[in-house]
Amino acid sequence: MSQYQIESLIQDYSLRMAVKNALAGDGALSDAEVSNILLSTLDGKGVTKQEFEDLQMILKESRTLSDAARGQIQYFAHIMYTAPIVSQGAKPTKPAAGSKSDLTANFSLSEFACSDGTPVPDKYYNNCKELAENLQVLRDDFGAAISLNCGYRTPTKNKAVGGVSNSQHLLAKAADIRVKGQTPNAVADRILKLIGSGKMKQGGLGRYNTFTHYDIRGKEARWDKRT
Repeated sequence: MSQYQIESLIQDYSLRMAVKNALAGDGALSDAEVSNILLSTLDGKGVTKQEFEDLQMILKESRTLSDAARGQIQYFAHIMYTAPIVSQGAKPTKPAAGSKSDLTANFSLSEFACSDGTPVPDKYYNNCKELAENLQVLRDDFGAAISLNCGYRTPTKNKAVGGVSNSQHLLAKAADIRVKGQTPNAVADRILKLIGSGKMKQGGLGRYNTFTHYDIRGKEARWDKRT
């Protein structure tokens, strides 16, 4: 598919020019621009086979998209093109892809996608939502933004980074996080306090030099990997 055809997917002129610049290597698309592209370009009634292939081509052609933006595109394409796979029980309700509040007030499902671009599988959606709800408690308590170093991991990615075989990341139950203006140790201490008060779910808590691991496994696990 030509660059012109890629650009023609986008109806809004300013967004089309942003894509053109990204494809030309003159600048990267912001996550907000990617969200707007996905929400304004397609009709919301589902992604056709051709549109799905076009979205994949955008990923292939552009070298300047961030990992977060790539994950957002992958997530949108797969949930709209592939029929949801939901285990027995209550069916989760998903707001529109790309919405900043599709999990909680401040967390989007796309933020938890694997760093290789693989979205959180539908069967783990409820896990991810519960994790986000607990992280929202932490965010509200700090009154500061939380960024994710790592959320869901595919088995291949988990093996590549040296993760344990039973990692909670494989189930979308874990996140490695940083809180704006806070040290990783301060974040870990606050999580312990919130768990103790019953405001956050009991689970795994790992201390690292540059981030804090938290998971919702339901039983206590503690470790310190600081050097």
